[in-house]
Amino acid sequence: MIKSVAAKFQKENAKDLPSLDNETATQAKETRDTEEAVDTLQEANTLACNNSFKTAKTIPERNNEKSIPWWTQEFAIKRKRLTALRRRYQRTHTTEVREIRKKTYHEEKSRYQAAIKREK
Repeated sequence: MIKSVAAKFQKENAKDLPSLDNETATQAKETRDTEEAVDTLQEANTLACNNSFKTAKTIPERNNEKSIPWWTQEFAIKRKRLTALRRRYQRTHTTEVREIRKKTYHEEKSRYQAAIKREK
């Protein structure tokens, strides 16, 4: 039935698409069970797509050996805080408040960089 068309499609690498299309249409018209015909046609389409389309390769997980030994949870928290301060300062429209937040951000940034330098 339609599965045979899918198998033929896979074997021939879609060289003769019109005949495969005609054969699929003929078999779909001749079948009595509509649900089964739809399911097998969907399987054939999925198979055709999986064979035709390029898929993205999965990125392998990082190995723990490549991690930075001095990086701790404390630095992760400090980095998130610094990022939040930077966003808050950059999104402020009032000039006076922006300058205050800018000063706070730069002070925190210098403390963060000094802490990293000490830890390295």
